[in-house]
Amino acid sequence: MRLTDEARLALSYKGSEYKTQWLEYPDIAPTLKAFGLERNRDGNIPYTLPAIRFEDGGRRLESSKIIQELERRYPAPTMKGDDPIVREVVDAIILCMRAAPDILPRVPRILLHSKSAELFETTRSLKFKVALDQLGKQQGSPVLAEEDAVVGFQKAAELLKENPDGPFFMGKKGKASPK
Repeated sequence: MRLTDEARLALSYKGSEYKTQWLEYPDIAPTLKAFGLERNRDGNIPYTLPAIRFEDGGRRLESSKIIQELERRYPAPTMKGDDPIVREVVDAIILCMRAAPDILPRVPRILLHSKSAELFETTRSLKFKVALDQLGKQQGSPVLAEEDAVVGFQKAAELLKENPDGPFFMGKKGKASPK
Protein backbone atom coordinates (compact mmCIF):
# COMPACT_ATOMS: atom_id res chain seq x y z
CA MET A 1 0.00 0.00 0.00
CA ARG A 2 1.04 3.59 -0.36
CA LEU A 3 2.35 5.02 2.86
CA THR A 4 2.81 8.65 3.75
CA ASP A 5 6.30 9.86 4.44
CA GLU A 6 6.14 9.37 8.22
CA ALA A 7 5.02 5.74 7.92
CA ARG A 8 7.66 5.00 5.29
CA LEU A 9 10.30 6.76 7.39
CA ALA A 10 9.30 4.61 10.38
CA LEU A 11 9.60 1.45 8.29
CA SER A 12 13.00 2.53 6.99
CA TYR A 13 14.17 3.50 10.49
CA LYS A 14 13.16 0.06 11.74
CA GLY A 15 15.04 -1.54 8.84
CA SER A 16 11.85 -3.18 7.55
CA GLU A 17 11.45 -4.12 3.93
CA TYR A 18 8.27 -2.81 2.32
CA LYS A 19 6.68 -2.31 -1.03
CA THR A 20 4.90 0.90 -1.97
CA GLN A 21 1.80 0.72 -4.15
CA TRP A 22 1.02 4.10 -5.69
CA LEU A 23 -2.68 4.85 -6.17
CA GLU A 24 -4.74 7.57 -7.80
CA TYR A 25 -7.47 8.96 -5.52
CA PRO A 26 -10.37 7.13 -7.23
CA ASP A 27 -8.49 3.83 -6.76
CA ILE A 28 -7.96 4.19 -2.99
CA ALA A 29 -11.39 3.00 -1.76
CA PRO A 30 -11.68 -0.07 -4.01
CA THR A 31 -8.08 -1.11 -3.28
CA LEU A 32 -8.39 -0.76 0.51
CA LYS A 33 -11.78 -2.49 0.48
CA ALA A 34 -10.29 -5.39 -1.48
CA PHE A 35 -7.56 -5.70 1.15
CA GLY A 36 -10.24 -5.94 3.86
CA LEU A 37 -9.53 -2.60 5.51
CA GLU A 38 -12.32 -0.89 7.44
CA ARG A 39 -13.66 2.56 6.58
CA ASN A 40 -12.27 5.65 8.33
CA ARG A 41 -14.32 7.46 10.92
CA ASP A 42 -14.64 10.44 8.55
CA GLY A 43 -17.77 9.87 6.46
CA ASN A 44 -16.75 12.26 3.67
CA ILE A 45 -13.51 10.42 2.94
CA PRO A 46 -14.15 6.82 4.00
CA TYR A 47 -10.82 5.39 2.80
CA THR A 48 -7.59 7.31 3.09
CA LEU A 49 -3.89 6.65 3.06
CA PRO A 50 -1.54 5.66 4.56
CA ALA A 51 -2.50 2.04 4.96
CA ILE A 52 -0.40 -1.03 5.54
CA ARG A 53 -0.86 -4.76 5.26
CA PHE A 54 1.64 -6.82 7.23
CA GLU A 55 2.97 -10.20 6.09
CA ASP A 56 0.83 -11.95 8.73
CA GLY A 57 -2.32 -10.31 7.31
CA GLY A 58 -2.57 -7.56 9.95
CA ARG A 59 -3.77 -4.22 8.62
CA ARG A 60 -3.68 -0.62 9.83
CA LEU A 61 -4.84 2.79 8.59
CA GLU A 62 -3.47 6.19 9.68
CA SER A 63 0.18 7.04 10.30
CA SER A 64 -0.03 7.17 14.10
CA LYS A 65 -1.65 3.73 14.30
CA ILE A 66 0.82 2.28 11.80
CA ILE A 67 3.74 3.67 13.80
CA GLN A 68 2.32 2.31 17.08
CA GLU A 69 1.94 -1.10 15.49
CA LEU A 70 5.49 -0.98 14.09
CA GLU A 71 6.81 -0.11 17.55
CA ARG A 72 4.85 -3.04 19.04
CA ARG A 73 5.97 -5.54 16.41
CA TYR A 74 9.56 -4.32 16.10
CA PRO A 75 10.62 -2.71 19.41
CA ALA A 76 14.23 -2.20 18.36
CA PRO A 77 15.37 0.28 17.42
CA THR A 78 12.79 2.33 19.28
CA MET A 79 11.45 5.48 17.67
CA LYS A 80 11.36 7.19 21.07
CA GLY A 81 7.88 8.61 20.56
CA ASP A 82 7.75 9.57 24.24
CA ASP A 83 10.83 11.84 24.06
CA PRO A 84 9.83 15.46 24.92
CA ILE A 85 11.23 16.75 21.64
CA VAL A 86 8.55 14.80 19.73
CA ARG A 87 5.79 17.03 21.17
CA GLU A 88 7.82 20.14 20.32
CA VAL A 89 8.33 18.97 16.73
CA VAL A 90 4.61 18.17 16.36
CA ASP A 91 3.72 21.65 17.67
CA ALA A 92 6.07 23.23 15.11
CA ILE A 93 4.53 21.16 12.31
CA ILE A 94 1.03 22.21 13.38
CA LEU A 95 2.09 25.85 12.99
CA CYS A 96 3.53 25.05 9.55
CA MET A 97 0.19 23.53 8.55
CA ARG A 98 -1.67 26.78 9.29
CA ALA A 99 -0.96 27.70 5.67
CA ALA A 100 -2.89 24.61 4.47
CA PRO A 101 -6.08 26.55 3.56
CA ASP A 102 -4.02 28.53 1.09
CA ILE A 103 -2.05 25.55 -0.20
CA LEU A 104 -4.82 22.91 -0.36
CA PRO A 105 -6.79 24.53 -3.21
CA ARG A 106 -3.64 24.41 -5.36
CA VAL A 107 -3.08 20.67 -4.88
CA PRO A 108 -5.51 19.44 -7.57
CA ARG A 109 -4.29 22.00 -10.11
CA ILE A 110 -0.56 21.65 -9.52
CA LEU A 111 0.16 18.19 -8.06
CA LEU A 112 -2.54 15.73 -9.12
CA HIS A 113 -3.34 13.91 -12.32
CA SER A 114 -6.77 14.73 -13.71
CA LYS A 115 -8.00 11.27 -12.60
CA SER A 116 -7.39 12.26 -8.96
CA ALA A 117 -8.02 16.00 -9.05
CA GLU A 118 -11.83 15.86 -9.29
CA LEU A 119 -12.24 13.39 -6.43
CA PHE A 120 -9.76 15.31 -4.26
CA GLU A 121 -11.67 18.55 -4.80
CA THR A 122 -15.07 16.96 -4.18
CA THR A 123 -14.12 15.15 -0.99
CA ARG A 124 -12.24 18.11 0.51
CA SER A 125 -15.12 20.47 -0.32
CA LEU A 126 -17.47 18.12 1.56
CA LYS A 127 -15.06 17.84 4.48
CA PHE A 128 -14.60 21.62 4.87
CA LYS A 129 -18.20 22.43 3.81
CA VAL A 130 -16.98 25.00 1.30
CA ALA A 131 -15.68 24.89 -2.26
CA LEU A 132 -11.97 24.22 -2.16
CA ASP A 133 -11.12 27.44 -4.02
CA GLN A 134 -12.96 29.37 -1.28
CA LEU A 135 -11.24 27.63 1.62
CA GLY A 136 -8.40 30.12 2.09
CA LYS A 137 -10.77 33.08 1.86
CA GLN A 138 -13.07 31.57 4.49
CA GLN A 139 -10.31 30.52 6.91
CA GLY A 140 -8.83 33.99 7.35
CA SER A 141 -5.90 36.03 6.18
CA PRO A 142 -3.38 34.24 3.97
CA VAL A 143 -0.72 36.61 5.34
CA LEU A 144 -1.38 35.48 8.94
CA ALA A 145 -1.39 31.83 7.89
CA GLU A 146 1.93 32.34 6.11
CA GLU A 147 3.37 34.10 9.18
CA ASP A 148 2.34 31.14 11.38
CA ALA A 149 3.94 28.73 8.93
CA VAL A 150 7.18 30.72 8.97
CA VAL A 151 7.18 30.65 12.80
CA GLY A 152 6.67 26.87 12.67
CA PHE A 153 9.57 26.37 10.26
CA GLN A 154 11.77 28.63 12.39
CA LYS A 155 10.88 26.63 15.51
CA ALA A 156 11.71 23.37 13.69
CA ALA A 157 15.06 24.83 12.61
CA GLU A 158 15.82 25.86 16.22
CA LEU A 159 14.98 22.36 17.46
CA LEU A 160 17.34 20.85 14.89
CA LYS A 161 20.15 23.15 16.05
CA GLU A 162 19.62 22.21 19.73
CA ASN A 163 21.12 18.77 19.18
CA PRO A 164 24.76 19.25 18.15
CA ASP A 165 25.01 15.57 17.23
CA GLY A 166 22.48 16.21 14.37
CA PRO A 167 21.40 16.11 11.65
CA PHE A 168 18.05 14.91 13.08
CA PHE A 169 15.94 16.14 15.97
CA MET A 170 17.35 13.37 18.17
CA GLY A 171 20.87 13.37 16.82
CA LYS A 172 22.55 11.05 14.35
CA LYS A 173 20.87 7.79 15.27
CA GLY A 174 17.80 8.63 17.34
CA LYS A 175 19.56 9.51 20.58
CA ALA A 176 17.35 11.13 23.19
CA SER A 177 17.18 14.90 23.06
CA PRO A 178 19.66 16.83 25.24
CA LYS A 179 16.87 18.40 27.34
